[in-house]
Amino acid sequence: MKSHAILPFVALVVYLGTQSEGSAKTIGNPFPSFTVPPATGSFRLIACDSSGNCSGTSNEGIQVQFPPDLATQTINRGTNSAKGTINYNPSLFSSSVSARLDGYPGSVDYVLFTYFFGFGYPPGVTGEIGAAVTANIQTSGKVSGGPSSSAQVRIFPQFQFNNTIFSDYACTATCPDGTLKGSFSDAKNLHFYENTIYVIQMTIGLSFSNSTAPRTLAAASIDPIVTVDPRIASQFQLVVSPNLAPLRQH
Repeated sequence: MKSHAILPFVALVVYLGTQSEGSAKTIGNPFPSFTVPPATGSFRLIACDSSGNCSGTSNEGIQVQFPPDLATQTINRGTNSAKGTINYNPSLFSSSVSARLDGYPGSVDYVLFTYFFGFGYPPGVTGEIGAAVTANIQTSGKVSGGPSSSAQVRIFPQFQFNNTIFSDYACTATCPDGTLKGSFSDAKNLHFYENTIYVIQMTIGLSFSNSTAPRTLAAASIDPIVTVDPRIASQFQLVVSPNLAPLRQH
């Protein structure tokens, strides 16, 4: 897992094991029996100076296509800056999102990274339809600076945005559950099901839009890692968004 010298991080570690889903032993489709969509990313970056002059993207932001787009985007206005970074390490199945905003009121820094994964049977292997994989997840995270900074990680089945199976967040203002917390830490078990596509969505929002303070610095990051237990590697195969391997830095 990457460590960020300046930014805090969220660590997400998944250890996988099988779980029975009843007595029925129906033979499933050989892997791959589903198509995993490509990863998507976007940046909305605005940097403002002390005179209220701003440089940056439109409200729609910068839609990133991997490849060929770079995974780091920076907007500068004089010595003020808004920067967002998306990382992916295919050898570790690890990813991270980070943002750093340094500027005056009106500055914003929004980073969104969404990618997909699923579990199927390896070539030549068949098994129970809907078999489950048990995951132990450990997470921690933190945001700092700014009147309304937040970082959130969510996992949910594709097309079921409201059916969240994991979510947590950190924020410098009121969080979605009504609390105020600048960091979080979790350890829990989840179940992922064979032949189902899941979404990992990471969102960072740093905003000085409502700030009356002078120049402000805010930062946040999210850093998930998914690790497959080698003991079940012969039973299930992990498949991720196909365009992540070429993801490169600036």
